[in-house]
Formats: sequence, C-alpha cells, structure tokens
Amino acid sequence: MANPEIVEKNGDDRLLEGCLSLPDIHVNVARGQSIFVRGISPDGREVNQEFAGLMARIIQHEIDHLNGILIIDYASPTEKIVLNSKLKELRRRHKLNEENESYIQHAKQAEALHEIELKVKLEEMAADEAGHARLLRRILKGL
Repeated sequence: MANPEIVEKNGDDRLLEGCLSLPDIHVNVARGQSIFVRGISPDGREVNQEFAGLMARIIQHEIDHLNGILIIDYASPTEKIVLNSKLKELRRRHKLNEENESYIQHAKQAEALHEIELKVKLEEMAADEAGHARLLRRILKGL
C-alpha cells in the first residue's frame, strides 16, 4: 500500500515500544487499538483496510516513520532526560561505526593501489627481461 493514511482510530492502547532505528530505546506510546487505513494499491486503485491489535500498532509505527516521527518524539520530558544518555551513546557508536567504515574503505583503496603498483612493477620487470633477452641475443649474434 502506497501513501497510507489513517482515517479512523478506535480505542487507546499504551505500550512500551521499541524501534530498530533506535536500538535499546523504549518509550511508552499510545496507539489506536484498531485503525482504518486508506492508500493506493500497486496498480493505482484506492484501497481501504482495517487493522487491529499488534498489526495496528505496527502500521501506526511505520506510518509515523513515513511522516518523519520517531518513538522518542512521544517521550515525556522526564523520559527524554532519561533517554538522553542512551541517545548520546547511540550517536557515539554510530560515529565509531562510520570511522571504522571509513578506515576499511581507505584500507581497501590502499590495497587496490598496492595491487596496481605490483602489477606495474611486474610488467616493468617483464619488459626489462624482454629487453635483456633482446640485448643478449644481439650480443650472441655478434660473436
């Protein structure tokens, strides 16, 4: 379903919710127990579908992502204070992962350059050997 839009929510359910985008972060989020969603099918037709329970929660969570909303946006001011250290740790780990990725990228580039240098040296050595062989043949012919 493309461009999903929640047109109706029924009931209210508050649960501790996590997100793969924010590992180790959990926030109490109120969601509708059942929802009615309108969207577009792959062939361009309007579709309407009802979801309930866990599936309703998941759909609401994913629609939030499409709208740029994360679970931390639902955190109370007190929860945000508590979560701040976890978020700083996530940022630090993400930065380390980026630095590691950058190091790996540079190492791969250096390895590729080294291989190219070795190939060039081998080609030069082969050319030198061919030149030496030609010189040796000339010398031997002259004798």
